Amino acid sequence: MSDRTQQHQSEQERTTADSTQSSPSMGPSNAHQVDRIQAIQQLNMWLEGQQTRLATTSVMMQMAESNGVLQALETAWANYQRNGYLQEMPLNPGRSFNRESAGIFLPTELASNIRPFIEMTETARGANAESSSSGVDWNTRLGIPEYRTQSDNLVAPEASCNVTTLAMILERMGIGRNDVIMALERRMNIGVLDNQESRDDNWIDTTMDYLNRQMRASAPYQRVRGEASMSTDTREGLASGYRDNAQMEDLLDLLLHEMGQSRTAVVSEPERLLQEVSFGRATPTTEKLWESRWDRLAPQVEECLENGGGAALSFKHKGNRSNATHIVSILAVESDGFRIDDPYGDMRDDYNRRAWDDAYWGRNDDGNLIASRDRSDQRNVIGDVDDWGTSWARDLPEEESRGQESFISSDQVRRSMFYVQLFHRGEQSTSSLLQGSGTDLAPTRSLIPVARGPRFE
Repeated sequence: MSDRTQQHQSEQERTTADSTQSSPSMGPSNAHQVDRIQAIQQLNMWLEGQQTRLATTSVMMQMAESNGVLQALETAWANYQRNGYLQEMPLNPGRSFNRESAGIFLPTELASNIRPFIEMTETARGANAESSSSGVDWNTRLGIPEYRTQSDNLVAPEASCNVTTLAMILERMGIGRNDVIMALERRMNIGVLDNQESRDDNWIDTTMDYLNRQMRASAPYQRVRGEASMSTDTREGLASGYRDNAQMEDLLDLLLHEMGQSRTAVVSEPERLLQEVSFGRATPTTEKLWESRWDRLAPQVEECLENGGGAALSFKHKGNRSNATHIVSILAVESDGFRIDDPYGDMRDDYNRRAWDDAYWGRNDDGNLIASRDRSDQRNVIGDVDDWGTSWARDLPEEESRGQESFISSDQVRRSMFYVQLFHRGEQSTSSLLQGSGTDLAPTRSLIPVARGPRFE
């Protein structure tokens, strides 16, 4: 072999080796390799364009085509996780979708633009409540939780941030309303061979016991819809439609009652409940963080969210007047704070934990504090038995959704944080991660390394 031939062969080998190291997997011709942040930005732009396109169509068309948008997004992210290539997104995705999940979870940074499409597909009540009309629960399938407000909860609307936040976190991990119903029916010993009348009677008896006990709470705000009293007929009416009408957080509260566990401790000590709702699948694990230093806290929360987990922030919300705490779901980590889903409302950005204050007090026209939540911009009206349940939640008024994708600054976290509870997805096998689970469960880890930004180093 001549020297020139040997030199040419060596150059080819080096070129092949360099190419293999820099591009471990070739993407399709209509795709391009991008990092995670770029991929999220491009998908958000595409989703915004799809919202504009569907805004001019009929309601029925929106429902049908939203399924196609969500399917295209799921497919694109599944491919991106496998090879790092983001495919060119279709201008018109069509209406078809797969019944079988791709077995992935989407980044929560897409939540703001994904939620409108999921809402367009959903029905109000019955067997498919909180799912699409075709029976697909896109929130759990994609790991993008529905925003939930505690003020439309049936029991203790002023004191149920815990179960409301937990419902959002469970959806992030692929656990939904139907999983809670199945856990309850196991508790009730309802079998597949039970007739409908027997099933209905069991639900009514169980729910009546729950509602009657809640009405014996010491303070009215802890009772059903915050009422001081409620007739037996009203309670029976609520119980008869509870299975079909109750939201996921209402069902979680009933499940805790059946388990003999208080809602006040369920986020801090969720292990028993996680086992109940994870029947037949890997149970999520938890990790409690007490360190409030932003440079230590933020990377741990970010890593958990990027790998398909959820996170709850417990913080002291009544200034120096009290050590009482409120619980919110952390949706995303930003450079200077958490983007949160707050089930109570939108906390004031100048809230001061070290002063005589409340995160949800308002200010008058002169900028002075109004020491009352009733006069703030939150709704949280209690006492109406009509404004609760899945039908109401499908079309929340503006004052009910103020806490959606709201913000708490890193300084407020440092001053007011009690703890952060991380929820990690249950472990799955490597083959399940690579091939898709064949269910609505998503992998516990991203299939390509998560790019670490410099902002917390």
